[in-house]
Amino acid sequence: MIKKNADIDSAKKKRFQSSLFDTVKVKVRIRHENLYLLRQQHPKRIFHNDGHYKVRGKHKGTFAIIGNADGGDALYIEASIPNYLTGQNLVGHEDLMVGAIEMIDAVLRRARISPTAEEQQAYRAGDFELLRVDYANHLWCGSARRAQYFMAALRRHTVARSQDYTAYKKETLYWRQHSSRQTLKAYDKGRQIAKKPMAPHVYAAAALTKRAAGLIRFELTLRADELKRLGLRDPSAWTAEVARRMLGERVGEVLPTNGRVPNEALFGKLSRGLRQRLELFLRGGTNAFTDYPGSFAKSKKEVMEETGIDITSVATPAQQAQAFSTLREMFDEGWDYKCWARKWEKMKAGRVA
Repeated sequence: MIKKNADIDSAKKKRFQSSLFDTVKVKVRIRHENLYLLRQQHPKRIFHNDGHYKVRGKHKGTFAIIGNADGGDALYIEASIPNYLTGQNLVGHEDLMVGAIEMIDAVLRRARISPTAEEQQAYRAGDFELLRVDYANHLWCGSARRAQYFMAALRRHTVARSQDYTAYKKETLYWRQHSSRQTLKAYDKGRQIAKKPMAPHVYAAAALTKRAAGLIRFELTLRADELKRLGLRDPSAWTAEVARRMLGERVGEVLPTNGRVPNEALFGKLSRGLRQRLELFLRGGTNAFTDYPGSFAKSKKEVMEETGIDITSVATPAQQAQAFSTLREMFDEGWDYKCWARKWEKMKAGRVA
């Protein structure tokens, strides 16, 4: 029997790729009622929080931010396209105009804002302005542990290079976080989903959650001034190729050419303590095991059985090369793009009860 989500929930070790447009902010010419009054009329759909009016999506925990523009002649709308429409943002598609129009339609419908036929025809033809665009791609690391290794090594080398960065714990890195123009973000997508699980009604939620383990998400945010400078406020100017090129160039700027990540195939079966000592040993720490004479014999036997490395000898260059991958090698192996447009309609429909 073929599994319902066999195309997503495939073999565990099969590489998983996903690239997509995520959060956008648009300015669309729609005359509308005062938002305070609109909130009073529809309190279950519209709420006020952190100084913003927000429109609840059909998926639990999702919302769009709306605001007055041009004295009520236009409307600001900001939301994650995939999250607002499907309840998740791991997969989506790379047609920015189509996604933004669908998001505008959904927010207006949920907020009970009725555009005129002329207004609707205009924005559905692409006559709206982009004030923020987020585009994301995922680096496939092969496993959750290797993703953690990658983030740890990336953080160490980012700190060492004294870049304009902000680090949150060991899971997230921002470059130029507070820039008014652009920000790059990297984080462990599997951990993020584990902390904020997808709702059960999200299409293929369980399968997507499994595939997220081992993914590092790189996300580029371009804000209004940068979009204007680049001539990208017009949604018709965006293509997948433009977005991929811009993200790839920015990631290339911050990714160190050195930095080494342990090979899980070699280290994976060892206990955490033995892994750390073996890493130190292979990096040239000859006393990594001899400092623990009481457990030396046991450690020697276990390391030999699991890895074939004799800790009583000096690690050879070949053993060192086998034990580690550079960040660049992991990037070259796991970086690719894939648009999930063919699943988009099913994603929007959600899981059928």
